Amino acid sequence: MAHLSEDLVAIRDSKGLTSADIIQKTRIPANVIREIENGTLFNQPENQRTYVRSFVRNYAKAIRIDDVHIVGALDDFYSDSGYHGSLRDVYLGGAEAGDAPLTEESQKRVIVTSTLGATEEFTRPDPSRKHNQTTPIPPDLTEINWSGIRPSGFTIPVRMIVVGAGSMFVIALLVTAVWTKGFGLFAGGDDPVVEQVIPETPPPVMPVVPDSSQVGVPGDSTAVNMVQSPLPETLSILIYAAYDRLEPVRVQTDFSTDVYPYWIERGTAMRFEFKDQISIRGAFPRFVILFNGHVVPDKESFLVGGNTITLRRSYFAAQPMFRTAAPDSLPGLPAPIRTVERPIFRP
Repeated sequence: MAHLSEDLVAIRDSKGLTSADIIQKTRIPANVIREIENGTLFNQPENQRTYVRSFVRNYAKAIRIDDVHIVGALDDFYSDSGYHGSLRDVYLGGAEAGDAPLTEESQKRVIVTSTLGATEEFTRPDPSRKHNQTTPIPPDLTEINWSGIRPSGFTIPVRMIVVGAGSMFVIALLVTAVWTKGFGLFAGGDDPVVEQVIPETPPPVMPVVPDSSQVGVPGDSTAVNMVQSPLPETLSILIYAAYDRLEPVRVQTDFSTDVYPYWIERGTAMRFEFKDQISIRGAFPRFVILFNGHVVPDKESFLVGGNTITLRRSYFAAQPMFRTAAPDSLPGLPAPIRTVERPIFRP
């Protein structure tokens, strides 16, 4: 039984397209294209199949497969009976994926899958050319003039150049020592030696800020002062689909230059980590942003270019409320039904 990924590769080859063509058409990351073509992407757990279907449908669209056909093939693949080559029957005339007719362009490409699952392309030998000819003896590398400079009649031995350069270095070192009285070789006994003392800088003292949640009335022995700590090196926010399903929301952090889509069901919050900056593009009225349990107010005020929200570490560092304990409830909103970590697509 042919694998769905094998039929997709065979149909792609029959169209005269390469993996690089698909990346350019779909903007899908190269590692995801590799996982589609070697079949590993289909092994994602059931809760990740929404993402798998989205990537595979975009891939199929790029190689001109009708959406009805690819959806039916995916349904078959995840059913109990399995996939039985419906795409091969429609787009390759029922031939096996390995026997699919290839165009002149696709005959020059062969996909090789290594034991690690990576794919490479190489070129078939052209039958019109003569092969298996005797390989000439390689030239002596010592006789090659790598610099391209024509030799002159006057040559200087390398040993003489090295000895001359070393002698000039020693002479220059001695002249510098005499001139600066360095190294203690020529320093007079009358010159006092002054030892430079660098004063120690005391460590900075963090200001003590009273915690409004713990400070009691005057005379209350339970009043406690708390030192305000800086933000951690890695920050995280929650994108909470409070009003409707996000299909999808696209997020980019400074941990990766790639922009990935994420489908978030209504009532679910998904966690995203960043260091200094995070950018979010999607249906802004459908979600809220939470930091340390607090709602980020007026998220539309952070719009950049009219369609992207960009949040920076400096904003959270400047707002004291984000350093306080999370409130018991959200203002005018129900708490998230569940919180999930963002799925990671590894190369």
